[in-house]
Amino acid sequence: MASERAATIEKARTGGRLMSARLITLVTQIRRTAALTYRRELGLSEVDWRVLSQIGEHAPLSLNALADVIGLDRGQLSRGVTRLVAAGLASRTARRGGPGILIGLTPAGEDVFTRLMALAVQRNAAFTRGIGAAELATFSAVLDKMTENARALLAEEQTATRGRDRSAAALASPQP
Repeated sequence: MASERAATIEKARTGGRLMSARLITLVTQIRRTAALTYRRELGLSEVDWRVLSQIGEHAPLSLNALADVIGLDRGQLSRGVTRLVAAGLASRTARRGGPGILIGLTPAGEDVFTRLMALAVQRNAAFTRGIGAAELATFSAVLDKMTENARALLAEEQTATRGRDRSAAALASPQP
């Protein structure tokens, strides 16, 4: 068991640090600086700026669609939408011909979204400083491929988890 653990760790080290760990570190730094910038400049919490940015890009959205895009749990997401509605930055409207509501930005929300995007462009320039256009193009292509691979892996894991959950439920239910 210990030799298997050592072999796994050595395998991870041979190509340098795990790519997923490096990406998580990068994303964490980007999100932390974004949270500080958007709170200072716009008065938005991390959840609120993430929700506002996705509504601004994809509106109108249902809460379920927004949850899929942003990757937050529905409770946290719902509270963020409620805060944005109360602040006059987002609106909820009944979906025509169907159940549910659609979430969009108000004119004030559009103004904040425009300011948020301007700040995002400035931040993007700052954290890509010193990286040439060709390097950025290559990195972008690599990120696209890794994103595609990650989505496929997520689908596989979700399928495996659903199958395992069904098996566990079948084992837990009493048999006649």
